[in-house]
Amino acid sequence: MGISSTEFMELFALREEKLDRLWKEARSHWRLACELDGLDPDRTETFVVFSEDNPHAEEYGRAIAEWGRIKSSKFIDTTDLVEVKE
Repeated sequence: MGISSTEFMELFALREEKLDRLWKEARSHWRLACELDGLDPDRTETFVVFSEDNPHAEEYGRAIAEWGRIKSSKFIDTTDLVEVKE
């Protein structure tokens, strides 16, 4: 059983909306984590170590990991999209 092209496009749009939200969330936490630790958030370093007690670093890691998991998936998992639709 398949889905129509309209249903697919709706799911794809929801997926892209979630990816966009997660990316913005990750970037926001990146800036906050950098600022808290006295780092310039606009530098394009390949490796940064945040202080252990930096709460934004953990939130950044969570958001970017979820973004990467969804972005790299070959399939649209509708369980990832539940919160977007609500």
